[in-house]
Amino acid sequence: MAYPRKFLRLVISGSLYDVETFSYSMALIDPSGDAQPPSVVPPALISAVQAFHAASPPSVSSAAKLETIKLNQIGLDGKYTSPTTVYHEFGSPIPGIGTTLMPAQVALAVSLTTPIKRGRAHAGRFYVPVPGILPITWGGWSAPNMNACLTNTKTFLNAVNTALDPHKLCVMSNIGAGTFQIVTGVRIGGVLDTIRSRRAKIPEQYVSATLA
Repeated sequence: MAYPRKFLRLVISGSLYDVETFSYSMALIDPSGDAQPPSVVPPALISAVQAFHAASPPSVSSAAKLETIKLNQIGLDGKYTSPTTVYHEFGSPIPGIGTTLMPAQVALAVSLTTPIKRGRAHAGRFYVPVPGILPITWGGWSAPNMNACLTNTKTFLNAVNTALDPHKLCVMSNIGAGTFQIVTGVRIGGVLDTIRSRRAKIPEQYVSATLA
């Protein structure tokens, strides 16, 4: 298995409730050739990530603190092409703005769509940590919250494309000879997801009782 081209992997990460961690990632490729990878995280990208972490909605909870942005070129073998990691570390972790606290494993799924509906690299996904918006009676978000979140996420993804031009967001597959598709759309669902690995270190702090 191999990737068809070199590409950039953007990884956004931080802490949850100070003891857990979160990360989500995106791939970007230069459609017209092998552009040189950035040697630093561009300021415009840092600003875009910070703005999305503070967007309302998804109103990322204050329990999720943004700490690091990584941006590295990945080779055909799936490994870094350089021994030097390109990253930006925030001097002080930046908490989300949501005042409603969610369990650490709760996440919002963002689906990245492409021109094809099926097959390899037809869609991608990343998970925004602990969005601080409660569901309504049907079990998911209200239509206004969903639409506002969609708008904010679209703004973020467009800003990522602009900051890393000529690289563009894509979905990569390393199955067989590998393939990729450029991201052309985004989709938000109203029902929140669960990422179990984001709830592994918070102590249970059991209480117990003896039966009569």
